[in-house]
Amino acid sequence: MRFQQLACGFVMGITTALFAGLVLSQEPEVDPEDSRKQWEKYNTPSESHKKLKGYEGEWDVVMKLWMDGDGEPMISHGEMDSELIFGGRFLRTDVRAKMEIKYQDGVWEVPFEGLGITGYDTLRKKYVAVWIDNFTNSISISEGQHDKSGKVFTFFGKQDDWMDGVFDKPYKIVDRWVTDDKCISEMYDLTAPPGEGKFLELVATRSKSTQVQKD
Repeated sequence: MRFQQLACGFVMGITTALFAGLVLSQEPEVDPEDSRKQWEKYNTPSESHKKLKGYEGEWDVVMKLWMDGDGEPMISHGEMDSELIFGGRFLRTDVRAKMEIKYQDGVWEVPFEGLGITGYDTLRKKYVAVWIDNFTNSISISEGQHDKSGKVFTFFGKQDDWMDGVFDKPYKIVDRWVTDDKCISEMYDLTAPPGEGKFLELVATRSKSTQVQKD
């Protein structure tokens, strides 16, 4: 069965390539210089990409998680490392923490790991973020913009809620830069009543070794 799948994939690949070549051969000849300029227009890192540079560095994080809305949050501590990759096009963020989740019969301590990739889509003119972690099997994708000050980033996305069995539940993430060395990120459930949607807060403080030096 495996060899049949490989053979089928090979045939489909060859067929697709031949069809693409046939179509291209029928189209007007494209000026390579125009193609290069078009590529540079949409694929060269822009000023919007430079806004992500503020996230680079090593951070100490404090996470607050609200499981029941108005109750006391569960507080966890961790670390976050962020760096620009692929020529400044994307920001990679790694988060590590020790989560303490309280239940009626005690506290569940579990290591938390998360990975985020954020970039600016020049064609769509918006930021796009992807997030995965070791707590779920889902991939979270959100899109957003920053305000005129460049100090507040707002993202909107949808995720499946495995606890409630609800698909495509909308959420909002707001990153607020307090200083160049401190950022507060808040996550809201947009299906909750007004004033009750906040369920996660992450306060990131840049470690002293990577703090921004003032002139």
